[in-house]
Amino acid sequence: MKLKFNESKHEYSLGSKILPSVTDVISHFFEPFDRDYWAEYKANQRRISKEAILEEWKEKRDWGSKVHSLIEGHIKGESRKNHPNEVKEAINFLKSTTHSKIESELRVYSPEWMIAGTIDIAMETPEGIMLFDWKTTSNLRMENSFRKCNHPISHLDDCNYSKFILQLNFYKALYEQHYGKKVVGMGFILLSDSEPYKYFHVDDHSDEVNSMIEHLMGPSPNKTWIGRVLDKIGI
Repeated sequence: MKLKFNESKHEYSLGSKILPSVTDVISHFFEPFDRDYWAEYKANQRRISKEAILEEWKEKRDWGSKVHSLIEGHIKGESRKNHPNEVKEAINFLKSTTHSKIESELRVYSPEWMIAGTIDIAMETPEGIMLFDWKTTSNLRMENSFRKCNHPISHLDDCNYSKFILQLNFYKALYEQHYGKKVVGMGFILLSDSEPYKYFHVDDHSDEVNSMIEHLMGPSPNKTWIGRVLDKIGI
C-alpha cells in the first residue's frame, strides 16, 4: 500500500486511513501556539494591525515552502539563475558533503506506529545514511527558561530547537523502520536571506521518541492507536 500526501490539507493517508504527521505528534508535547494572542501582542508592540502581522507570518511560511521547492528542483537537476541566498547556501552545504546519492522530500511512514513525515534530505555517505532538514526561521530559540515540554519529555525546554531535534529523531525512526537501514547521523541547516548557512548537529534522542510514542499509545480498549493519537493531538 502506497503512502499518499494531500498537499493542500498537509495530510498523509494509507489506503482509507489518515496518518498523523510527525509534526502533529510532536506538537502534543509543546504548549499550543496562541496565534491570535501573539498576533495582537506583536501588532500592539509595532503599532500595526493584527491582520498585517498575520499576513507577514503567512508570507514567511510561503517563502519557506518556496525555498524547499527550489532546493528540491536543484537536486533534481533543474536549471535556474539568480537563486535567493537561502538556496545558494543550501547548494553550498550540499557541495561540502561527500555522498553517493541524495533523496529530497522523501515521504516515509512507520508501519509499526502508523505515523508519517517528509524528510528534506536523505543522503548516502561513506559513513552511512545521514538525514538533514532545511530551516528558514529567523528566530531560532535554543532554550526556554520559563517553560518545559510536557511529560514525558519535561527535561527538554519548550522551544523550536527542541522541536527540530525531535523532528529529525522521529524521521530517523521512520526511515529505519521503512527501509531497514541504519541512520548514522542527523542535522539541520539554518538558511538566511543574507548570511552563510549554519549547521547544527543533532544527537540521538531515540529514548525521547520511544517515550513519546509509549505515552500516546497508552491503554484505551475502545480505540485504535491511530484514533487515540488523532484524538490527543486534536485532529
